[in-house]
Amino acid sequence: MNPDRNEQVKRIFFAVCDEPAASRTQLLDQLCGDAPEIRAEVEALLRDDPGEQDSLLEMPLAGKGLMAAALSQAEGSGEPVGEIAGCRVIRKIAEGGMGAVFECEQQSPRRRVAVKLLKQGFAGPALQRRFRHEAEILGRLHHPNIAKVHESGVTDIGYSDGTHARCAYMTMEFVAGLAMTTYAREHSLDERGRLEIMIATCDAVRHAHALGIVHRDLKPANILV
Repeated sequence: MNPDRNEQVKRIFFAVCDEPAASRTQLLDQLCGDAPEIRAEVEALLRDDPGEQDSLLEMPLAGKGLMAAALSQAEGSGEPVGEIAGCRVIRKIAEGGMGAVFECEQQSPRRRVAVKLLKQGFAGPALQRRFRHEAEILGRLHHPNIAKVHESGVTDIGYSDGTHARCAYMTMEFVAGLAMTTYAREHSLDERGRLEIMIATCDAVRHAHALGIVHRDLKPANILV
C-alpha cells in the first residue's frame, strides 16, 4: 500500500471507529469524499474491528491479518530495548497482530513480570483507549488461576532501530509454565490429571463470567500449567 494512502486510511479509521454505527455513514461521506477506494479499505477495517469489548491481543486471526496489513507501514522494525515503564526487558514471550508480551524484570519492587505492549503502528488514541479498557477489565479479576494485572498506562519506548514511540502497556504477573496440552503430554497425565486441569480452568472462567467478562479466545496456548 502507498504510504500516503495508508496514512489516510489509518487517519479516517481512527476518526470513525469509535462512532456509533448510525453516524458512521455520514462521517465517511465527509472524510472520504470522492475516493471510493479509500472508503472501501476503511469499511473493510471497520467490519473486522474487534470492538470495545474485545482483547487487542486475542483478536480473531482474520481481523489481525487485515488490520496489520493495512497499518503495517506505520510500524517500526525494531524491538523494545532497555526498559518498559521501569521494567527491564529480558525476552519476548509471544506476539499477536497488534501487540507483544515480554518477560521483564521490574525494578521496584524487584520481581519478574509480563508486560503487554501495543506495537508502534497502533499508537493511535482510539486503540490506546481500548487497550486501557482491557487493562481495567482484567484488573477486576481476582482468582488464583488468573494472572494479576499490576498496572497499566502509556510510556515512552526506545527501539533497536533507533526509533521512539509512546505506547500503551500493561504490567502483569509473570506465569512460568507450559501450555496445558504440552504439560499433559510431557507429564503423561492420566484422565484424572487432565480433568483436574480442566476443572481449575473452568473455575477461573466461572469467576470471569460472574463479573460479566468473556475471554472469547480460550485455547491450550493461552492456558499455562
